[in-house]
Amino acid sequence: MQIAVAAPDGEEGIFVPTRSCGAVLLVVTVSKAKAGKAYVPAINLRGDRTKLPAKKELGTWIPMDDDIQALKINGQMDKERLHEWLETLGDRTTPLENEDEVRIDTENPDGRALILKLLRAYSKVSSNKDDCPPATTLEVQHHIDTGDAALIMMNRRRHDQKEDTIIEANTKTMLDAGVIEEGNGAWGFLVVLVRKKDGEVRFCVDYRALNKFTKKDVYPLPRIDETLEALGDAQLFTTLDLRAGYWQIRVAPEDRDKTRPHLPDSDGSLFPQVVDDSPESRRKTTPLVTYASGEWI
Repeated sequence: MQIAVAAPDGEEGIFVPTRSCGAVLLVVTVSKAKAGKAYVPAINLRGDRTKLPAKKELGTWIPMDDDIQALKINGQMDKERLHEWLETLGDRTTPLENEDEVRIDTENPDGRALILKLLRAYSKVSSNKDDCPPATTLEVQHHIDTGDAALIMMNRRRHDQKEDTIIEANTKTMLDAGVIEEGNGAWGFLVVLVRKKDGEVRFCVDYRALNKFTKKDVYPLPRIDETLEALGDAQLFTTLDLRAGYWQIRVAPEDRDKTRPHLPDSDGSLFPQVVDDSPESRRKTTPLVTYASGEWI
């Protein structure tokens, strides 16, 4: 992009953007003035034609002199330094599960090998679609305060043989992942299989009877309008969606008996999304995460 600069012909200078231009990002760059103009790289985030405001100051022009040294990058990756960095990581030799199915958009065998080493070293940060996520290590537990309410034991709902097979498969997956644990509590709630739009069946437990007697935990939830206003003039932002986030918060040991679904010899050790106050308990993890990182998420 060409901009007007107050500089003599041939003068080399540094352009530093000082103004927000909406979806157009201006880049700090070293350029040379010619006929009162200079070229500056710009990125249009929208992809269509965008018109910048006329006769508005977009940045500062700093003439280059002997006291300023500009570091130039040729865009080439230092492979030796990259290999040295990879050597400091964890296990880089154990193949990934279904590694042959990993899609890497490069025909360069050396580049593919480097990416595979990186994926192997950080294999624990990802999970398969059907895996249950581990519980959070933050000091947060979900409590279910039912006061003096009597025990609730719902009559088991009849399921056909196909549904029983689905329930057994889901139960085994959750037991293996530690989402539920074996038990024989006095409470009991109905298992409900909900079919999604894509045909997949979701394993749910009907806790509406429990929710009627649960005292709500008053905890401030964020306002959507304030969250949007906090973005300000930001051009880029990131949203994080936890995978099965409610399964990552443990139910307090003294309340786990209250989460028991009608399953053979088991009661829930991690609480489900449909229990009252679960958004509040989920929200409590945010200050702990942000305190540890020093930034708000």
